[in-house]
Amino acid sequence: MTGHSTQSFREKCEEVKMYDESKLQKYGYKDFLNFFNMDDNELNKSVFKMISLEKTHVDLRQILIAIGLYFNYRKEEKVELAYEMYDTEGNGYILFVEMLRIF
Repeated sequence: MTGHSTQSFREKCEEVKMYDESKLQKYGYKDFLNFFNMDDNELNKSVFKMISLEKTHVDLRQILIAIGLYFNYRKEEKVELAYEMYDTEGNGYILFVEMLRIF
């Protein structure tokens, strides 16, 4: 991926640690799902893990940064990011089992 990459996406999410996190409401995974009216599935777990710094909660700032970065990506970069989210085992392949988990 040229330009942005999933690595720079994660690095940008890490940058939010500079701010006073104690003033921000934290959302656990279930709260995150409710906030966006989403179902509990592997794809949404991947999205949550990707934007969550501590892997246990997110705050609104992290969500907004992730959305902002996503909309600045080119089509090819969005496809690569989506591929990484579907590859829940992280082995570089999207297995049939992984597809079943998402749907």
